[in-house]
Amino acid sequence: MFRRTSAINKILTLKKFVRGVQGGTSAGKTFGILPILINKCTQQALLEVSVVAESIPHLKRGAMKDFKKIMTLTNRWFDERWNASDYKYTFGNGSQIEFL
Repeated sequence: MFRRTSAINKILTLKKFVRGVQGGTSAGKTFGILPILINKCTQQALLEVSVVAESIPHLKRGAMKDFKKIMTLTNRWFDERWNASDYKYTFGNGSQIEFL
């Protein structure tokens, strides 16, 4: 379903604690990065991941929408794990992805 592109391979080689990925609108960054973050959260317990954008409306139209789509397509979405007021998803192992 998801293909590893050269851009994703480059992202996977980043080793710093904070990793910033910049680029133009509709460049596929979010849809490429989110599966990596989701997999990391499912494999490592109690991990805390923050996805940051310039505003909540941008997150709602972009990263959060893509996140739910990816989670649903991979049968990983559970409504009870989504905190809509904090924009935070908690995985079964305690890892969390928050949108700020």
